[in-house]
Amino acid sequence: MIRFKNFLLMIEELNASQKEEVSKWPRDPKAIAATDHYFGKGNDEVTRPLEGTQDKSEVHKKVEQHLERQIPIENYKANKISGEGTAKISQFIKNKDILQDFNRDETRKGGLSTLVTRSAHGVAGQTSCGQSWADASCKNFETGKFNKVLKPEVKHGTVVTYLKDAEGKEIARATLQPHYNNMDHVAYALNSYYGDHHAAFKEHIDQLAKDLSGPHKGGSLIYKIHPEVYNDMGDDYTKILHPQITSTQLKNLQNNRPNDLSIHRAIYNHPNTTKEIIHNGIKSVIGLKSVNVNKALIALDSKRLKTEHIDTALAHSSPEVRAAAMESEKVSRTQLHTALKDNSTDVRLSALGNPKIKREHLDAVFADKTNEPEVRESAARHKSATEDNINQGLDDPDYSVKLSAIRNKNATDKNITKALDIKSDGKDDHDDYVNTIHKQAINHKNSTHDHHMIGLTSLYPEVRESAQRMINLRKLEEFQRNLR
Repeated sequence: MIRFKNFLLMIEELNASQKEEVSKWPRDPKAIAATDHYFGKGNDEVTRPLEGTQDKSEVHKKVEQHLERQIPIENYKANKISGEGTAKISQFIKNKDILQDFNRDETRKGGLSTLVTRSAHGVAGQTSCGQSWADASCKNFETGKFNKVLKPEVKHGTVVTYLKDAEGKEIARATLQPHYNNMDHVAYALNSYYGDHHAAFKEHIDQLAKDLSGPHKGGSLIYKIHPEVYNDMGDDYTKILHPQITSTQLKNLQNNRPNDLSIHRAIYNHPNTTKEIIHNGIKSVIGLKSVNVNKALIALDSKRLKTEHIDTALAHSSPEVRAAAMESEKVSRTQLHTALKDNSTDVRLSALGNPKIKREHLDAVFADKTNEPEVRESAARHKSATEDNINQGLDDPDYSVKLSAIRNKNATDKNITKALDIKSDGKDDHDDYVNTIHKQAINHKNSTHDHHMIGLTSLYPEVRESAQRMINLRKLEEFQRNLR
């Protein structure tokens, strides 16, 4: 699938000697002519203000989801919860990764623009030194493992578009590669994306692919990537469908090529695909049964997926499909509740792995007595588990669930006290569990001196040793603090 990556944002370009070097690289006149209708003859770059119907960045939407409220764009840029008052958005973001993304979100500055280039230095410099994504890309001009492909990309007409902030810093980059059909006509499609997420920039990329490709000129609607340019998306994405074909043509391909998974992957990610087409892909009633499951999985991997498609997936007969649906960022809280009641353990475990899981979902897991221990274990160690959730885990009849609960980093001193009160029922394996539970409680980062003193009186030698070690460690830490 398309690779979206976030990094610290910086300004970059090839240096003078590098630009001189790449200016001597050959360029295929046929490849240049294929995009002259967009750039104009003799011109290699187009700069425009970023336009689009969606102005919220992906980080903006992530912050709204985290805070469970809508934030107007102007408030987001000003770091204000509301138009009035001094409360800052950053004060309410409790997730450190989201807070970091918020602080780094260059789109808050406004004044965004796009640069589209087919120039030698623009294409060769798509991953040059100083870019935020330079170290992550194998096409780094100086050190990249596959930087040898830059020369053929310049030759064969690769196009790169950059998103720039108000100060001219390049904050995102998308590479569009040339693809050819059986009549040697060219079409373009997004092949890699690095940097900041922004919905309007992604809309710009969709439109750019259509504009570069122009109308379909005959021959097959299926285009294959040029063999000498780099395919950042891997072998599963060697084929595309012309960007300007209609939804009707997509539907016909879907029905007439039921077992060609590469074509279905292209259909579900096409900018003109419809909700109905993706729904039908998830249902997958045409073709071999095993192929239909794979088609459903491919449809769920579509970047065009909507929340309503998850409902279709949850009605699928295959647990594999239902579990895959829970991995999507489009899943709603209600759909998570539905999945947590699924008769498949794998589906329930997949739901618990979704970042949208909240306390209400964990409560539901413990309240459902039919859940297997491994499901309750997953809930007990979940990063969103509260003190009450961890207590529910410690009260669980299964000792493996109790152990998962006390291993949770969120365990409070009250949870630790409760864990140290757990007794064995006399069975050997349960006795081993209690020994381990007590050790985990003593060694927990939130354990206190009182807990350590309780540990010194334990019947288990390993627990007493852990307690003494923790007491000694805390004494050493206190001694070092006093020396400062």
